[in-house]
Amino acid sequence: MTVKFNELKNEHYLPLLTAMGYENVNWATDLLEIIAIKSVEEREIALDKYAAKHQPNSYYYALKGSTNTKSGRPDQAKQNYLQAIRLNSKNVEALNNLGLLFDHHYHEFQLAREYYESALEVDPKLTVARINLALLLTTHFNDIEGAKKQYETIIKLDPKEVKAYNNLANLYRREGSDSTNQDIAIKYFQKAIEIDPTYLDAYINYGNLLYVQGKQGDGDAIYDQGKQYDKAGNYSAFIERVKKMNSAFKDMNKIELTAEEVKWAKALGSFEISLDEDYELRIAKLNTAALLARSLLNRKAIPETRLNYFTKPEYNLSNTRRSHEAIFESNGTKGEEIFSHPHFLPYLRYFIYGAALPSSLKADLAALKMDHSYDDDFVEYAVPIIKKYCKDINGGVRNSFAEEVFKVCLDLNLQMAYATQLRNKTMSWR
Repeated sequence: MTVKFNELKNEHYLPLLTAMGYENVNWATDLLEIIAIKSVEEREIALDKYAAKHQPNSYYYALKGSTNTKSGRPDQAKQNYLQAIRLNSKNVEALNNLGLLFDHHYHEFQLAREYYESALEVDPKLTVARINLALLLTTHFNDIEGAKKQYETIIKLDPKEVKAYNNLANLYRREGSDSTNQDIAIKYFQKAIEIDPTYLDAYINYGNLLYVQGKQGDGDAIYDQGKQYDKAGNYSAFIERVKKMNSAFKDMNKIELTAEEVKWAKALGSFEISLDEDYELRIAKLNTAALLARSLLNRKAIPETRLNYFTKPEYNLSNTRRSHEAIFESNGTKGEEIFSHPHFLPYLRYFIYGAALPSSLKADLAALKMDHSYDDDFVEYAVPIIKKYCKDINGGVRNSFAEEVFKVCLDLNLQMAYATQLRNKTMSWR
């Protein structure tokens, strides 16, 4: 079997190649042939034959570990990686792959970090380990600056590593909606595309950023640039999903109002009633609220998820036996009388403006949902973003903030279970 050097280099088996010294050493060449086997079952058989022929070595155990991982046997993979490291503490593939195992399977993030860092101590140029470490720092340690340093180091060592530019751009994009961060993100996305015009992730993320900035036409133009490199056809299908998410982003903000509704909303101000206000003014505000609510309902202008939040019991997580609407009814206020009740004003405000969260947080979460269409991934990556915004919020205010997080999750079309999970996480932080 002919094994090409470049293919092995791309598979990150440089330590094995170095150990060979490019000589025809049987133990190494036999292992290289096994590396080239794509079928997991065939590779396992070949590894058993190898063990009968040669003294098992560090690279054998590392390859056996990666094969175990692919066949869904993480515990065996861990033992083989550990044995590889016992035989050769500088086996960077075993160190990196063990880090991945602790990161993604066992969720022991401190151990994962230590193994990634150990791999980089041996080989500072091991890009895959540095990217893995940066992702871990971002997701589970909320160390954005640390992650940036990892990507910046990659770029210094390899100025043509497009993943580093793309991921660094995403960090700046998610740090906030101020123009400086956004401009830096755009610069890095453009650099990634300049280096490798076929790198589709950069087109997707760059287009997403432009959409969040309200530049839909520019975003579509970037998406379309990437289509010419979509050989498998998956990119175009993904872009359609992204556009649906963009629609969700639009829905999560203020709904369109008629001229009359704008006038009524302006009269309501902050949608609050103060006992210090003149009695007649309070009554006038409540009557205006009723007019506005009736108008919105009649023309079906309120997004379905926001109506569900008010009318369906499963959306009231503080009292799942009754809906928010039913609580009004149980106190004797029914039908359109609810619209002129002082306690209805916060719901009316939500119907129109969406969740009462900072616009920058809503934009960050919308951008994140574009990148992570699967709800479980979204929740994982949303946690550090939300933590940053609510770190100084305590007590009952924290609970109210968590409820607004739940609402914005509904606007982003998260399944109820995941929206609830993120709400509960927000409430539990201290």
